[in-house]
Amino acid sequence: MVAGRLYHQAIAELYPMVKRLIYREGLGVCTNLAEILMERMPEAVLEAEEQITRAGSSDGIAEDVGENVRKLWSFEVSRIVSSVHSYLGKYRYLSDDSLVNHALPFVIEHKLDGRYLGLSSNLSADAINMSGMLICDLKTGPKWDFHRLSATAYALVYESLYEVPINIGCTVYLSFPRSHPTPHVDRDFFIISDEVRQWFIEERDARQDMIFYQKDPGRCQDPESCRYRDYCR
Repeated sequence: MVAGRLYHQAIAELYPMVKRLIYREGLGVCTNLAEILMERMPEAVLEAEEQITRAGSSDGIAEDVGENVRKLWSFEVSRIVSSVHSYLGKYRYLSDDSLVNHALPFVIEHKLDGRYLGLSSNLSADAINMSGMLICDLKTGPKWDFHRLSATAYALVYESLYEVPINIGCTVYLSFPRSHPTPHVDRDFFIISDEVRQWFIEERDARQDMIFYQKDPGRCQDPESCRYRDYCR
């Protein structure tokens, strides 16, 4: 869980950093954009290793997480720079604001108030593409069918707040194969259909009922991956 949060943190830092650079320095900063972004990487890796160590992990795990953050940082920098340069090469006259919206259309860690749907008032959608109205949710573990419910929940909350329909969700699975220079990214695009929406509502109601009546949820499908196993056993 801590490692997954650190990977989220790296991505959530990079995208706003690029936007700030372009708005503050102008389009000229794009010439050396990769070098500027990579200067921050060693510090980000060190911070990740320190945080995973403070969480009680061994030095070996901290080194693995640090190496994964290094791979992820380099991977995302290359994708960001490629996207920025592709639009700069396509359009002769491009403002900084237009470049940001073309090349970096995602809003990272977008805050949403889910109280209208009986959810938290401080939700954070991992990424929302404002131009295509696509909501993404990042996962770092194995695939499960219910993972689609996260993006579905964010979509329903967004619709309740802004009355704008969102019909496409994406669960992004991030993994780090050993002896591989880059992360592996697997995307599960899906239609946020009426069936998926109804599935989320039923699951929400079942959990609210469980909390209200203090029902025992029973053991999860994979007890070893359960974050509460130390309390239940």
